[in-house]
Amino acid sequence: METFHSLERHCYGDVCHCDFRLSIYGCVESEPARIINIINIALSALLTIVGLSLTYHRIVIKGYKFMDSNPKKGILRPKPIDSMLLFITIFNSIRCVCSIVLVLDIAADNMAFRSYIYEGGFHWGLTAFTLYLIGIAQTLVESHKAISDGWLPSPFIVDMIGLSIIFLSFVGNTILAVGAGIMARSNIKAAEIFVQVNYIVWFVLTASVAFSVLYCGSRLLKTLKSHIKRFNTSNERYLNIKNGIFKIRVMMGLIVFCLVAYAASVLVFGVIRNAVIKNYAANVILCVSYNMLAPITMLFIEISIIFK
Repeated sequence: METFHSLERHCYGDVCHCDFRLSIYGCVESEPARIINIINIALSALLTIVGLSLTYHRIVIKGYKFMDSNPKKGILRPKPIDSMLLFITIFNSIRCVCSIVLVLDIAADNMAFRSYIYEGGFHWGLTAFTLYLIGIAQTLVESHKAISDGWLPSPFIVDMIGLSIIFLSFVGNTILAVGAGIMARSNIKAAEIFVQVNYIVWFVLTASVAFSVLYCGSRLLKTLKSHIKRFNTSNERYLNIKNGIFKIRVMMGLIVFCLVAYAASVLVFGVIRNAVIKNYAANVILCVSYNMLAPITMLFIEISIIFK
């Protein structure tokens, strides 16, 4: 029988279970949650350092840019690799801070802050993948406009889709996350509803970006594979397109895998949150998924950028 119920902790007699997003102490999952967050601190710090180094090398030394200067491509004109790299570096730095807050138990009673700092990093991660989607579609399809015309939406539509996803993740999810934290002590039912709605919105956004990356990437790969047949295998153009196909396939696979797995996790947590919290195995599994999935994916992304 439940004897204590708050946003961050559910207790059944002397046995307590924590919402791993908000607290990791005073519950049966404390030790694995603490270890997971310590690993996340180390991994996220490493990825932040590598990301900053790669960004400096590409932007300052090599002279690459975050945005395309061609206004015909619309408002959002991100260079796919460099814009994504910038935002995943920001993501990793915030996730590192979040785990430090949990491990050191900083502002333990401030649920609005805890909720905000936990959700804050994921906005930047989703934006990174959204900008990659927009950038790769605009850059590569523009480069092969003669053979891919007809399936890419107009720059205006691409802008609206991209801006809508970014706006909803930053503004909508932040309002829901902070609102849940504010109401945590005064209206627990309303706070839990805010949490559930927040994660259902996250599911819709991440699933939408995953589907878009898969659809656009698959169509682009099909187009490029058809185009490459026109060139001799020793032709430089053939080698460039073949290399481009490989890079798109790698990035697309990593991004889609990460987003689909994360979408599944947030959907489960949003629909049956209380059941997940009180189940030790489910609690730890989702804690691992939430904390490790994105950093491991981004580790492979940074490795692929390093080795081109």
